[in-house]
Amino acid sequence: MSAAPVGPLPKYVRRKHALLIGIGTFKDPTIPTLQYPAKDARDIGRALTDPNIGRFSEADVKVLADAQATRGAILDALQDLILKAQEDD
Repeated sequence: MSAAPVGPLPKYVRRKHALLIGIGTFKDPTIPTLQYPAKDARDIGRALTDPNIGRFSEADVKVLADAQATRGAILDALQDLILKAQEDD
């Protein structure tokens, strides 16, 4: 199966956004704790906002790690992203 064609890519990206979610601890004690998801999300966030690497604005990178990554917080962050993002982002 081949992917449907998407139009030409824009020549520039006006603004870049990122929502990073890393969950390694869970309320359910039967789910083992994962060591790196939250750390990785924070590390990627730092790389994206580094002026020599990702060059994202800090205001445009949202990191939700472990206890911060509730269902409500994720839905709020997605809604915020939907409202902020423009066509050429």
